[in-house]
Formats: sequence, C-alpha cells, structure tokens
Amino acid sequence: MVAEYPCLESNEPALGEGGLDKVRAQSPEHPHDSPFHAIEVGLAALDETTRVRYLWLAVVPDDMPIASAVQRTLWGTSDAETLDTAERLIGLSLAERVGDGAIRFHDSQLDYTCARAGRTRKRCG
Repeated sequence: MVAEYPCLESNEPALGEGGLDKVRAQSPEHPHDSPFHAIEVGLAALDETTRVRYLWLAVVPDDMPIASAVQRTLWGTSDAETLDTAERLIGLSLAERVGDGAIRFHDSQLDYTCARAGRTRKRCG
C-alpha cells in the first residue's frame, strides 16, 4: 500500500523497526489497515454526488483551508447544500472544520485525494 503513495515512503522509517505492521499490531482495535482504507470506508458511505465533490477538493493547494465560498464555487452548490456537504464530510472524518464554514484535509487525506487525481503534492515532489 505504501508504494502506491510515495509521500508515505519517506515517513515509514520514522515508525521504527516493524513500520506500519508494528503499528497495526499495537492497535488491533483499529478496523482499518491504513488511513487510506479508512478514507475509502468514509467515501463508500457517501452518495455519488458528495463523493465526487470530495475528490474535486484535490485541486485546492496543499494545506489551504477551503473556505465555504471556494467549496460553493467548486461544487456549484447553494449555501445550504455547501454547508450540508461539508457537514457530511466532517461527520465521516473526511475533513475537519477550521473556521466559519471552512474545512481542511489532514495530510493523509491530501495524499489520498492527490493520488486519486493524479496530482503530486508539493511536499512529496
């Protein structure tokens, strides 16, 4: 799985001997093999329209809070629809709230959306 996401290759040694396998063994209650699996589980819980909206967020520059006006423009939605979509993403831990209507991705979420979009993140390049 790590090989599919080159950004993680440089981070795995920081986990020490055993890498991701050791982390999994120490956290048997965690149901997902990787952060990407957890993201895919969240995406599977969304309807197709919301799933596509989530992936469209890959065009936003890395680590930039995504203001509700940006969300609305990207998605072509009303204020209410924008808020509803953002709340669904937050509720499934696919994004986090960072201000009045703004959301952002964690690094693993950025890696996932960039990989799906065929875009390389700056910190990886």
